[in-house]
Amino acid sequence: MYAAALARRYLFARWIHLVGILGIAVGVLALVVVLSVMNGFIQETRRMARGSLADIIVTPRPREGERIGPYADYEKVLRSTPGVAGCAPRFLHVALISVGRSTNFMRTSAALGARNAAQLIGLDPEAEAGVTNLAVALSNPPLDRTQGDSRVADPAHPFAPPLDVLSPEDREAPPRAVVVGEQLYRNLRLHRGQTIDLATATWTASGNRVRPINRHFAVAGTFRTGEYEYDLSTILLPREVLAREFLEGEEDFSEIVVRLEDPSRGAEVVREIERRLAAAELPGTFVEDGLGGRSEFLYVETWEERKRILLGAIDNEKRIMAVILFFIVIVAAFLLFALLSTTVKEKTRDIGILMALGAARGGILGVFLALGLTITLLGEALGLAGGLAVALNLPAIEQWLKHHLGLEIFRADIYIFDRLPCEVDVTGVVLILAFTLTAGFLASLIPAWIASRKHPVVSLRYE
Repeated sequence: MYAAALARRYLFARWIHLVGILGIAVGVLALVVVLSVMNGFIQETRRMARGSLADIIVTPRPREGERIGPYADYEKVLRSTPGVAGCAPRFLHVALISVGRSTNFMRTSAALGARNAAQLIGLDPEAEAGVTNLAVALSNPPLDRTQGDSRVADPAHPFAPPLDVLSPEDREAPPRAVVVGEQLYRNLRLHRGQTIDLATATWTASGNRVRPINRHFAVAGTFRTGEYEYDLSTILLPREVLAREFLEGEEDFSEIVVRLEDPSRGAEVVREIERRLAAAELPGTFVEDGLGGRSEFLYVETWEERKRILLGAIDNEKRIMAVILFFIVIVAAFLLFALLSTTVKEKTRDIGILMALGAARGGILGVFLALGLTITLLGEALGLAGGLAVALNLPAIEQWLKHHLGLEIFRADIYIFDRLPCEVDVTGVVLILAFTLTAGFLASLIPAWIASRKHPVVSLRYE
């Protein structure tokens, strides 16, 4: 009983104890805010990557002399697999981009750091509707709104020729249209209705020489997934156009994106898809024991596996920042140790009087341990309240700093997010509080133990 009363009296007897409270509060606040921001980046990146890739990607790899079969055969197997909610075919290819008939554009844009190589993705908007977030990417407003709205006229029909910006003669015989990633669109300084050339090459039927291919398309508009590399290197066009114009219709898809009913069962469904495709003996699904027992001719992977480097890098940054910021808490714990050691020194006579009145050594230890834990808990409460207040209102705070003080702490054109992402991680907050409380307990235990070991007679003579 007296331990808590004395701890409370000692706490408010000297204002220097407020320094310990504020030190712990600052450490907890910094940890909560920074880890919430890093968690926001991770969750936002995961949402974007999943939206453009779906949950699972199936990529058949035919053996020598073998061709991928009709998509309907693969679709039948996939849709019969438990846990699969939908699937859509895609065709992937690469091409060089050129504007006009001169190579000067390519040389100039390369010198300026622009990318002239792009990944061509042929897809069916109707099939993608229930599998990926294509409609969202087509409807997302541009980040740089000062350069006008570059979105397609109708997200439901993204490959319709942009008649509203074509010349009168082109409207009579409109060219085929493509949709360009927003970053690539800005990087190459394109505009809606502009004609671009896509040049690539493919092997002839005999396979003994390369055949160059060059096709002209009109830019229907842009899409924005929010994933910088994807938006900087991707052009979308109809799947049948890509198959016919660039590969002479030899195959009608190169990969299949799959949406799951329960994304958490990704690994389980991957194994089931591999087993069923191999059992169906479709081209490109031949199972051969490769590294880890996985097929070397069939790639079935979750979107996390395909984006593992990006997700791993952000997650690693989160851990590094947590370790660095935990040192703030450790420094605050050392400050608490110093404060309590000073308090024990100053209260030596009080300790002697308490022992002379019959106080046990455990009671003396409890007084200073309670003082240290009270400082720690008050600091945690203050830091947690401040951290949650900042984390939950961080976008508004960022905008206020930008408009009133001219301090821009977040640039959307660099991070490719509309706003500063911030999501509080409850598990992380609990770990922060537990670590801080442990550090405060250990920092308080040593001075409290020293106080309990003092000799009462010596303490009473202390000046």
